[in-house]
Amino acid sequence: MKQKIDLLQAYRAFAAILVVLFHFAGAITNYFKTEMFGSFFQFGWVGVDFFFVLSGFIITYIHLKDVKSKTNSTLFLKKRFVRIFPIYWVISAIVLIALLKMQGKTTNSYSIDLHSASGITYLIKCFLLIPQAGKYFLIQAWTLTYEVLFYAIFYISILIGFKKSSCCSQAGYLLF
Repeated sequence: MKQKIDLLQAYRAFAAILVVLFHFAGAITNYFKTEMFGSFFQFGWVGVDFFFVLSGFIITYIHLKDVKSKTNSTLFLKKRFVRIFPIYWVISAIVLIALLKMQGKTTNSYSIDLHSASGITYLIKCFLLIPQAGKYFLIQAWTLTYEVLFYAIFYISILIGFKKSSCCSQAGYLLF
């Protein structure tokens, strides 16, 4: 069992809280045209980069043995799926319902056409966190697309093993 790095986990939690507060304040401003706590949480965007760097280190630290031995790739994928998608889908469904109810009633409502192929495709991409050119209806979802991409790259690293994944990352093939 590897030693837990409690201080790094605490920093990661702090960064995540900053990001949540930043996005929450931004959503309040965006949807309701009012600022919450003034601009106090405007620096919270810094937490995204800090969180990603710490998470990358921690996930490598925890799963390095899996990459070296090419094992537990399915378990890794299941854990990451459960960590992201269920809560994201619940929150997205709530936000989507609210946006559809407010459609046309506010100056900042999204136009989502559920009767067109492009509208349905847009929703599928949003719910599956597939990168796209436009905004997600849950604006903060863009960060999760990067997290899912990172998990996919890490999953491939586990599948192909340490020597090949370290070679490819050094050559820049797995960097985005």
